[in-house]
Amino acid sequence: MRPDAGFTLIEVLVATAITAILSVMGLILLNNALSAEDQLETTLETVQELELARSVIKSDLSQISTRIPRDEFGQRSNQVFEGGFNLTRDRLMSFVANGRQTVGRESVVPTLQYVEYVFEDKTLSRVTRPHIDGAPDDLERRRVLLENVEDVQIRFLSPGGWSDLWEVPAQPGVLAAPQAVAIEIVHPRYGLIETQFVTNAAQ
Repeated sequence: MRPDAGFTLIEVLVATAITAILSVMGLILLNNALSAEDQLETTLETVQELELARSVIKSDLSQISTRIPRDEFGQRSNQVFEGGFNLTRDRLMSFVANGRQTVGRESVVPTLQYVEYVFEDKTLSRVTRPHIDGAPDDLERRRVLLENVEDVQIRFLSPGGWSDLWEVPAQPGVLAAPQAVAIEIVHPRYGLIETQFVTNAAQ
């Protein structure tokens, strides 16, 4: 029997190779875990953005007012609710909404608010202005709801069915607004997402 002389070179090389393989496998597993965590966080953020946008639109459409706004030149619209893309701006819909909250006892902020939903540059935004009636010096307030959206389409429900354009004139004592609004969003991650909102005109 030969005396104990330690590990041979072959044994050391084999052990080193096994350690290297295990280290690589460990790094791959760690990288996959981190990648899965990043994907999960991205998915959760996207879902939260979609849900927040849906909640904001739902709230506005449940509070459409019969108040007819004027533009910055004092011209009164003949519609309570305007909907569909127009020629000057990618405006999906505009109307006056009830339910704007006042802040503090001394506040004179009205409980009505002019609201527009706009889709431009792959961004869906909620646009408001300080006054219901437009003014030349009014500064719009823009709240981005969704970014990097490939496309947005909108339809409006009347007793006669669905239409891409809402052109119903105001009527005394009647909320001349669609009974429901359908919004189709083409999302780069989830594809086509369609949501239908029932308005207070259907009540």
